Amino acid sequence: MKMILAGADLSQVEARIEFMLAAGTPEFHGTDVGKEFVRLATAHPEDFDIHRYSGAITFDKSEADVSADERQDGKSFMHGFCRGMGAQKLCDELLKKRGVVITPETAHRRLGRLAARLPAIPDGYFPDIRRQIMRFFGLGTTFGGIWRCDWQRLEEPLYAKGYSFQPVRETQDLINQYGFLPLSNAIRMKRLTLPATYGMDRVPRIHVHGHDSLTMSVAPDDAWMVFSFIEKTLASVVRHYYAGALQVPVTYSLGSTWKAEFEFKRLPDKKTVREAAFACAEAN
Repeated sequence: MKMILAGADLSQVEARIEFMLAAGTPEFHGTDVGKEFVRLATAHPEDFDIHRYSGAITFDKSEADVSADERQDGKSFMHGFCRGMGAQKLCDELLKKRGVVITPETAHRRLGRLAARLPAIPDGYFPDIRRQIMRFFGLGTTFGGIWRCDWQRLEEPLYAKGYSFQPVRETQDLINQYGFLPLSNAIRMKRLTLPATYGMDRVPRIHVHGHDSLTMSVAPDDAWMVFSFIEKTLASVVRHYYAGALQVPVTYSLGSTWKAEFEFKRLPDKKTVREAAFACAEAN
């Protein structure tokens, strides 16, 4: 039986972290807007798709009417909006990464819709980041990471880097400290394989240590054990922010190639994972 590819992904993690940070700013902490941001940040992907949500705002339509392409565009606009990108830069990014052509005027209108629905980002998170940079010449994370910007000019390009720092760095530390390192150590210590799969050609291997995900090859018999291990380490982590606690959900996938054939918003039971894993292994 051949090995298959398994994936574990921190669901919409950067947006969740930034929403929690925005909800904890002096301008919005304890307000109705702040509470809504906490709700969005802590919603489970099985119940709420933030990319479809942003696509609905971006294109000014209901979530039920958002197409797959519009959802992807909504994801790009949310990413640019949360990073403080201007309309022209966002147009350039869409053209370069996705081949999508829009005018700066259209991008400006779409960003305006996001700002109107999510005011805690431009009116809370951005000012708070600028305040911290101006006062401390640096930013920190809940993991103790510090970004120093001494002697740099206090201007928009520097602030734009600050908007990205904590969501990006928190994501990297989360996937590394609670995903990659525990899993690689468990594989090395042979605690994640069945007795029948101890041969070197059957040991799980991590192939991609992504920014917010892990992609690995596993024997079909081992898929459940790998997923349940990640569920206990990475998916169970709770980070504490001023606005409240955040536990980022992990979504899972299985496939015979890099394109996943099965995706799970929640970790299903062992029988479901096993059947999906063997279906992938038997696929041509």
